[in-house]
Amino acid sequence: MGRPRYNKRIVLRAIEGSGGIVSAVAKRLGASWSTARALIQRWPETQAAFEAEREKTLDEAESVIHRAIQEGDAQAAKWLLSRLGRHRGYGDHVEVSGRQALEIVLRWPDEEAVTVNDLQ
Repeated sequence: MGRPRYNKRIVLRAIEGSGGIVSAVAKRLGASWSTARALIQRWPETQAAFEAEREKTLDEAESVIHRAIQEGDAQAAKWLLSRLGRHRGYGDHVEVSGRQALEIVLRWPDEEAVTVNDLQ
């Protein structure tokens, strides 16, 4: 018994409904993850179909977050603001760039201030 032969039509069928997850495509093909990935990349049509599946999954995930926010879920709202609201000043971190001298001071409640130089 030889190696299985895959054609574009078979790979496209395996991609359909996979959510853009390589391991799901591999399982449907009865192939390894790396073989499935190579088959997805082999033809422009399979690449496009795989990307369309991934985009569909992202749309579904965004819909879940949107629904949660509409229902008043503050954690979902904070998460979304930290990702999409950076241009408005929301986020998990502050980014500093440039060549200027800068001292960073970290303060914890009821503790002495510590500078970054003190930590080195």
